Amino acid sequence: LKRLTSLVTLIAEFVILGTRSSRQIELAVLLIAGGALIAGLSDYHFDPFTYTLALGSCGLNSLYLTHVKKYSTQFSEEEILFVNS
Repeated sequence: LKRLTSLVTLIAEFVILGTRSSRQIELAVLLIAGGALIAGLSDYHFDPFTYTLALGSCGLNSLYLTHVKKYSTQFSEEEILFVNS
């Protein structure tokens, strides 16, 4: 499910930043997400709680990446490194 982070990040960037990636990037991300979903179909031990935590992690990680992209132009490289350390 962590492979869905790139797809959720593309969606978050479109909604929050109003930006859209190139068709090639969108196609590559859709292929990765499709492969992850196909691989997940063979999961024999489905646990809703675990899937909820994994999808929540995916969503929060994509929001983090989107906000770093949004605010990265307002801070210097040193300030960003300081905040992330």
